Amino acid sequence: MSLQLWLARRYRSLVMLFPGWFQAQFGAEMQAVFAQAVDEAATQGKMALLRLCWRELRDWPAAVIQQQLSARQMEVSTMNTPVIEHGEVSIARNGSSSGKSSTWEVFAAILPLLVWGAAWMYAAARDIFASTPQIGQAYHWFLAAHAVTLLGLGVGWWLKFPCWSYLYAGLALTFSAYWAGLAMNGWRIFGFYFLEDGRWSWRAWVPFLALVLIMILLTRSLDPLKRFFTGIWMDWSRLSLLLYGWLVFLLITINLDSIELASEFWQPVCLVLACLAGVMLYMCVTQPWQRAFCLDAGLFAGGVGVMLLGRLFTPATSQFIQLSRLSGEARVIGLLFIAGWILLWLGLVFLPACLLVFQKNKKVAPAI
Repeated sequence: MSLQLWLARRYRSLVMLFPGWFQAQFGAEMQAVFAQAVDEAATQGKMALLRLCWRELRDWPAAVIQQQLSARQMEVSTMNTPVIEHGEVSIARNGSSSGKSSTWEVFAAILPLLVWGAAWMYAAARDIFASTPQIGQAYHWFLAAHAVTLLGLGVGWWLKFPCWSYLYAGLALTFSAYWAGLAMNGWRIFGFYFLEDGRWSWRAWVPFLALVLIMILLTRSLDPLKRFFTGIWMDWSRLSLLLYGWLVFLLITINLDSIELASEFWQPVCLVLACLAGVMLYMCVTQPWQRAFCLDAGLFAGGVGVMLLGRLFTPATSQFIQLSRLSGEARVIGLLFIAGWILLWLGLVFLPACLLVFQKNKKVAPAI
């Protein structure tokens, strides 16, 4: 392979880092001009080729950053454009005529649950199985999962909050609030020593707030935040996905606090797998009602799976409460408790649909 051909191929790789629209419009012309410049420099010797390559490498980063920033400022007509489908307001996806999520979007949506699932499983294994290899403390895994969540949220922020990024937001906010009220009981973490029942308090919010500040400085605009709330207004199931992060975190945490036997290890596994399936189904459908139903199906399947596994492995300690044997006051409390869980599992995911009431009061301007 000649040196000129090798340089042309490397330059083609650099061109691929420009925005897609820029490549389509100017990519071929840039490669042709560079190839011609290489041929001319080759006739003048290796030093001329070296000066050409240095000049291109020196100017290339600034050119790419400038074009990427310009691309972010361009309003793509199909992004966040309200459309009416079956009487509902939804958002047309950029670059997708069918509205279906790509493979990468589905992977991005399930990634935080995969990471958090690994952290939860490790914490459960350490508590149940004495022979579990010690790969750091459990809170190290949780902090690593939180870091991945914040990184994914940052990427979603840069992309102006696509649909999958709302799950990252829900998990990041939930963990920050949970960690703020968590007692460390004399632990020393990152140089901080906590007295008995000492809490992280405001320190738990520092990583999240630092991410917000960094992304505002990088984007130099509040437009992504505007897109975040606009996305919820135009597609209420995005808020459902955000709440889903809180619900999954809540259910898994409660389940981990209650397991003691080796057979009960499969209960959080069942919950994580069911919630993963709910998110995957969410990304595979397009209508808000369908998406909310998929999320609820994941929560319901996980909850039922946990109860069935409990009855299978420990039938003596997992019998359902018989309300008829309780006193009148205890019966009312039991019914309220059951109703509360049904509302939490099934109703909270659909609660954002109340936005439709306000949307119907908005008049849509006729098309010209």
